Amino acid sequence: RKSGAKLYIVAASMKQALESFEDILYTLRYRGMAGEFRIRNNNAEHSIHLDFLDEEGNPDGFIHIEALASNPDAQDSFNAPFTIADEIHAMKKAAQYNRFKEAGKAYTNKIMLGITTAGDNVNSFCYRRMEYGIKVVTGQVKDDSLFVFISRADQDEKGNVDYLNPLQHQKANPSYGVTIRPSDMMQAAIEAQNDPQQRKDFFSRSLNIYTTALNAWFDLSKFKQSDGKYSWTLEQLARLPVKWYGGADLSRMHDLTAAALWG
Repeated sequence: RKSGAKLYIVAASMKQALESFEDILYTLRYRGMAGEFRIRNNNAEHSIHLDFLDEEGNPDGFIHIEALASNPDAQDSFNAPFTIADEIHAMKKAAQYNRFKEAGKAYTNKIMLGITTAGDNVNSFCYRRMEYGIKVVTGQVKDDSLFVFISRADQDEKGNVDYLNPLQHQKANPSYGVTIRPSDMMQAAIEAQNDPQQRKDFFSRSLNIYTTALNAWFDLSKFKQSDGKYSWTLEQLARLPVKWYGGADLSRMHDLTAAALWG
């Protein structure tokens, strides 16, 4: 507070960022505290500001809250210890997220909070960020600076989802039964079953499943994590009575490439 506590609420669009901003503003008005703050809520600026004074009336820090639409081409030089980025799946490029993440470099207690549902673009920054988060959660990558919480429905090896199962609805929605009505979820699931064009949005918005995710044969980081459990030397492996073979076809449709190993 004494060095200036700034909070940025960021989303791909201003309308989305104002969802949180208007909630804070409503709380101040509901508690009768709005008169203590300098509030600007117009087309030019959406901010809430308060200057603190000590017992002698001298300046003693401030708090500043501002809602912004992410625009990396026109925004830079931010300075804030706390930033909330909402619906990051809608951000077109990593710079929209990183501009605000870098705003906390001057602080030791900085926090960058990203919130989102799933999208449908596996080449997006959000999907790559989610992949990295999964590696942190599963222990494939060590990153103590990152806290990851992913709530989504289960998928089998082929990517199929039991989307008519209420248990999967609950796994994807932490406030299931509180702000999310189970009957509404089931109705949407039945509609997704009967109308396939609705299924894609139901998967991404209600079950947090990326609908165009690609399934690779294996993940290199998983391979390294599994291999790290053992410390076999080549000499030890050579003495094992193991008979095995393996092969790989790396060709495209118009050429021929193959490799094989036998032991």
